[in-house]
Amino acid sequence: MAESPIRVIGRAVKILDCFLDNPGSLGITELARQTRLSKSTVHHVVSTLVDTGLLAVDPTTRRYRLGPKVAQLGRAFGESTDLREMLMPAMTELRDLTNETVSLHVPVADERAIIAQVESRQSVRRVLPLGATRPLNLGAAGVVLMSGMADDEIRDLLKRSRPRRLTQKTVTDPNEFMALIRQARLNGYSTLSEQMEDDVGAIAVAIYDHTGGVPACILISGPIQRWNAKVAMGHWRRIKSIADAVSHQMGWRPEAPAADSAVK
Repeated sequence: MAESPIRVIGRAVKILDCFLDNPGSLGITELARQTRLSKSTVHHVVSTLVDTGLLAVDPTTRRYRLGPKVAQLGRAFGESTDLREMLMPAMTELRDLTNETVSLHVPVADERAIIAQVESRQSVRRVLPLGATRPLNLGAAGVVLMSGMADDEIRDLLKRSRPRRLTQKTVTDPNEFMALIRQARLNGYSTLSEQMEDDVGAIAVAIYDHTGGVPACILISGPIQRWNAKVAMGHWRRIKSIADAVSHQMGWRPEAPAADSAVK
C-alpha cells in the first residue's frame, strides 16, 4: 500500500531538521538514529531529497549535506518577508515596555537606513526621520548591524570611511569601533550612547536571520536622564525575549553560526 503523502513529507522534514543541529554532513546511520526511522526508509527519503536539490551527496563518502535548493528557499524567504510588518508588533510592545521611541534600522551598503518607528508617548521624546540614512560605522545601531559582518568586511568599511565627530563621545577610532562590534557579537546588543546627539541614551538589539546574520536591529532611544544603560539593563530580559521571538520568525536558532569573529 502506498504511503500517505503527508507521512512522507513529515519524514522528509524530520530528516532535514537533523541538519539544523549538524551544519556539516551526515550519513544514513546517523540520520536513522536521530530520526528513529529505519535505514531503508531514510535512504528512500534521502534519495528523493537529493533529486529535488534539498540535499546533496558526496559520491566518495556517501554522506549528505544541505543542497542548493535550501539556500534558494532561504533567499526567497528573506525577499518575501516585510520586516516592517513583521517587527511592528514587537516594536510597539517594546515602546509600551520602555515608554521610549523604538526604531528599525537596516544596512544599505556603507550606511544604515531608518525604515520604521514607534514613537514614545512622552512629551519629551526622541523622534528620528524615517527614511534617513546614517553611516554604518556610527552609533549603537551601526555597531550591532556590523556585528553580523565578517571581520574582513568590517575592516574594509572602516578603512573606506570614518564618521565625523558629532559629539564629544562619538567613536571614530576604527580599533575602538571594532572592539565594540566584538562585544556586541557576544551580548547581542550595544548601549553606545550620545553618538549623534548629546544627552541621548540608546540600546540597539540584534535581529538575527536563519543564517545567524544580522539583517536588522531595533534601536530604543530617549533622553539619557531617564533612558541610559542602567535603566535599559533593568528591562533587558524582556527586551531580549521580544527580540528573540522576532529572530525565531526569521528562522534563527541560537546555535546558528555567527559571522567570523576571529582576530586576524
